Amino acid sequence: AAHPDELVSLSRPCVLASDEGILVSVLTDEGPRILCLSSDCSSIVRMVRLSLAGAVGDMCWLPDNQLGVCCDGGLCAPRTAGGLHPEKIEDTDAIHSDSPSAAIASLVLLTLATSELAVSAGGLADRCFILDQPSGAIRAYDSRGSQIGRLTVTGPADEAIRNLRPHRVRICKQRRVVIVDRINCSVLVCESDGSLSFRVGPNFANDGQPMTAPEDAVSTGLLLAICSPEFGLYLVSLSEPDAWRTTVRKGRCGLVCPVRLGWLASRKWLVVADETPNSNQYRLLEFVIKIGNKSGGEQLAPQGSPFAVQSLSRPSLLCGDDFVVLAIAESVASRLLLLTGSGLRLISQFHVSGEDPIADLFWLKQPRQL
Repeated sequence: AAHPDELVSLSRPCVLASDEGILVSVLTDEGPRILCLSSDCSSIVRMVRLSLAGAVGDMCWLPDNQLGVCCDGGLCAPRTAGGLHPEKIEDTDAIHSDSPSAAIASLVLLTLATSELAVSAGGLADRCFILDQPSGAIRAYDSRGSQIGRLTVTGPADEAIRNLRPHRVRICKQRRVVIVDRINCSVLVCESDGSLSFRVGPNFANDGQPMTAPEDAVSTGLLLAICSPEFGLYLVSLSEPDAWRTTVRKGRCGLVCPVRLGWLASRKWLVVADETPNSNQYRLLEFVIKIGNKSGGEQLAPQGSPFAVQSLSRPSLLCGDDFVVLAIAESVASRLLLLTGSGLRLISQFHVSGEDPIADLFWLKQPRQL
């Protein structure tokens, strides 16, 4: 098998992880490709050429464990005989070769037509949601790629929530959609039909305490964790959001400026990317969320030592079951760091060509949704 010590790409690559391996998108002179790496990232076990003109903007797992690729302003679903599934990266029709140029034929693609840029995608069992920019519209598609409407968030009186400005789209295990609205200092959780389940912000509690601008959110299965660089963390019960809400100020848990969140499902650890006062210095920290017996007793218990990195821009964070991917920006390129879930030890790294830093990394997998 080929060894991916250094991957060359004409655009920022995307990374999608699974239990059995890693998918990495690269752009070559001949068009975009998807590299299937072994679970330890020591070799390229398969390479897929895409019959597309532009670079891959993002990847996600669609219903039925099908790979979705955001490219050319839409979401494409590559189809192969063996498929590209999270549990079947090294499947029977994989091509093994000493040359990294080995590839299967161009694929038939299912393309979702849109005149805008698809920047975020999340899949439920029977549909997926695409966040388009610059309009900020969230469009719903069925498993065949047919648009079935636009997600309009509605309140108790069946009236549309006005002035919604989506920044990120996440999916809860309870088949709900999480919308981070940074501009309006709110996070909304709604059903797949758009009916609002609950809203966090702009006031966080009944006493009128304002919520500062949220940057990221992640579901732990029981809680919704929200980070604010200016404040710290907001924790909300997914089952009783009105009855149980609490905050953890960043000073109480040793954080300076939390900017990214991840969830290690196998260990039930919260992973936080923290910006330090030193120029371009960041830390990656792991915590156990401990719930106190009385209000205000919640705390984050650190696990192990922080992982320090230097980046010219805010790093992007991606968590799998028991691994972490961190994207950092350097003077001449960007790097993707693959870390162990426990102890944050460096496993492998990839140098990424291109002038612009990596803006974000995320993945959504079926049936496990984070």
